[in-house]
Amino acid sequence: MRILVVEDEHKIAGAIKKGLEQDKYAVDVEYDADAGYGAALNEPYDLMIIDRMLPGSMEGLDIARRLREKNIHTPPEVCLTSEPSLRHQTMAATVTARTISSNTFLARCWTARG
Repeated sequence: MRILVVEDEHKIAGAIKKGLEQDKYAVDVEYDADAGYGAALNEPYDLMIIDRMLPGSMEGLDIARRLREKNIHTPPEVCLTSEPSLRHQTMAATVTARTISSNTFLARCWTARG
C-alpha cells in the first residue's frame, strides 16, 4: 500500500512516516499543498493523509476536492486538524475527508509505539 502524507510540520510528518513504514507501508511526504497536489496528480496512492491547514495556494481539503473535480482517482483521505471545534471537523468531513483526526493525536500514537 502506498500512502501520501501532506503535512507541513516536519516532526509530525516524520512521526507519521516512521509509524507507517514500521508497518511496512510505502510513504511519500510533501510539506505544502501544491507539492501534495502535484504528487497526487502524478502517482497512484492508496491513501492520503492531509493536514487541513497547509502553506501554498490551497488548503489541505482543496487537494482532494480538486482531484475529484478533475475526475482523477482519489484514494480515501484522512484529514488532520488541530482544530478542536466540532464545527471545523464537521466541515472537513462534509467537504472531502472521510476521516478526521487530530494531527497531534496521530503523531503521539506512532511516537509512543517506538
